[in-house]
Amino acid sequence: MARVKFHLAMGLLAALLLSLSAQADPITAILAAIGSAIAAVNIGSVIATAIVGSVISFGISAVAGAITKGKRPPAFSFADTAGSRTVLVRSSVEAWKVIYGRVRTSGVLVFAESTDDAPASAGNTAGPDGTNRYLHMVVVLAAHECEAVETVYLNDTALTLNGDGYATNAYDSSAGDKLVRVKIHLGADDQEADSDLVAEVSKWTAAHGLRGHCYLYVRFQYDTNNFPNGIPEISAIVKGKKLYDPRDASTAYSTNWALCIRDYLTSSRYGLGASDAEIHDDSFIAAANVCDETVTLLDGVTTQARYTCNGVIDTAEKPIDNIKDLVTAGAGTVSYVQGVWRCFAGAYTSPVADIDETWLSGDIEVQAKPPRSELCNAVKGVYVDPDKDWQPTDFPPVTNATYETQDGGDRFYRDIELPFTTHVEAAQRIAKIALEKSRQGIIATLPCNFKALPLTIWDTVTVTIDLLGWAAKIFRVTGWT
Repeated sequence: MARVKFHLAMGLLAALLLSLSAQADPITAILAAIGSAIAAVNIGSVIATAIVGSVISFGISAVAGAITKGKRPPAFSFADTAGSRTVLVRSSVEAWKVIYGRVRTSGVLVFAESTDDAPASAGNTAGPDGTNRYLHMVVVLAAHECEAVETVYLNDTALTLNGDGYATNAYDSSAGDKLVRVKIHLGADDQEADSDLVAEVSKWTAAHGLRGHCYLYVRFQYDTNNFPNGIPEISAIVKGKKLYDPRDASTAYSTNWALCIRDYLTSSRYGLGASDAEIHDDSFIAAANVCDETVTLLDGVTTQARYTCNGVIDTAEKPIDNIKDLVTAGAGTVSYVQGVWRCFAGAYTSPVADIDETWLSGDIEVQAKPPRSELCNAVKGVYVDPDKDWQPTDFPPVTNATYETQDGGDRFYRDIELPFTTHVEAAQRIAKIALEKSRQGIIATLPCNFKALPLTIWDTVTVTIDLLGWAAKIFRVTGWT
């Protein structure tokens, strides 16, 4: 399916576009008055110009020049950040983290204190000298309430915890000493301070509830015999944020991609703080329904939701970068048009208009295909694999022999990064969509009359132009001014 974009024909962007005429001064003046100067964004690129609508779209195409200024520096690559998620951070100025879906992550050490022997009433065994026998650590996992902490790890050992929080497997000594105790707090807004921590550490009081923050309180009975390699890394598998669903006005844990996007856009704590009036809920509802569609895998038995979102947002990153990362998991688009956010999952939608010569007010500009330097006929990349310690992992590349033949028998790869995708099958589905989009190379600029005003970004339309041999050819609107 080809794409279409509305904007003044100024040669700013190599993209498919359908534009209002530069000669239509009254229309241009009206649109400029109600528009705003914002960035038109395609994944990995930024083009600054005064436009009415902007698009944050999943894709693999690249345009040289000024657009590369939107790319984040290599130090913040997905592989770097994902590889360090299970490493405990010791910092007094660390940014908040937001967990969507199910991930394995560590957190920020916000408190550490050593004490002598803990009260015998707590069932503790006294140390040899009773001095600095216990190390108490508080690790914040997320800056919001979470659904659950499923498993806690010390290094790569998954702890088995009893009802009192004591580890009963690898860190329970033969002498019966209770070496590790873990208390889990999910981060409710009325969360109370941990009673054991208050009782055992004088510096931690009832006022330290860490409300609205999911955290672990871990106490080690520590000496070099118990932990010869030092304090182990602390991490956990966490089911993250509870999300509002406009389909039934409920709030519950979900991995639905569209609901995660909506949450980030509307959150005033860590997101963009968009109001209800700035959210086009009909589009989010439609996208959420696409995400919940059941996909049957190759074995003919196993199924999974079409698009899910599982990852960690770092609030130290620019919001535009966080949105671009989120968008990858749905192979779709987030648009901002006339002050309203819309969301579109990676799925076909029926055309809403039939464009023909009666819509035109000027000459048509067409680019038949992208230059060879921008072609690709195979897509490879990385996703997060839960079966490989939740680390960035290559998924099997998606190739197409027909496209290779068209390109002279050579294979041209493009790389994608999927930081919020945790299923290899989903990664390949997204990669195939990216490959097919890359082969739709027609770029059309059509100056239009008033008939084009009802169209908005990401509408699907048909275009019939006899001179070009187009009969109800399908295009996508990717922007307009």
